[in-house]
Amino acid sequence: MSDFSRSERRLILIFLIFSLLSTGLSYRKKIFFQPAETIQIKEKRILIDINKADRMQLERLPGIGPVLAENIISYRDTAGGFKGKE
Repeated sequence: MSDFSRSERRLILIFLIFSLLSTGLSYRKKIFFQPAETIQIKEKRILIDINKADRMQLERLPGIGPVLAENIISYRDTAGGFKGKE
């Protein structure tokens, strides 16, 4: 069997050290850097009487801005209020 030269042995040693470090870091990453648990936050439900709510109360509802709030109030005043779930 042929003997390795000093530079070849040094190169093999560097390669082995690099391989061991890579394996160790990969293992450490799997152990220590696992994703945190997902926490779901419940949204607070806002219940209002749509026939009595003012513009500010309507705007607190998700998806209702100033224009839609004014349209709801205008329709409510014109139609005499909401009678059921529409």
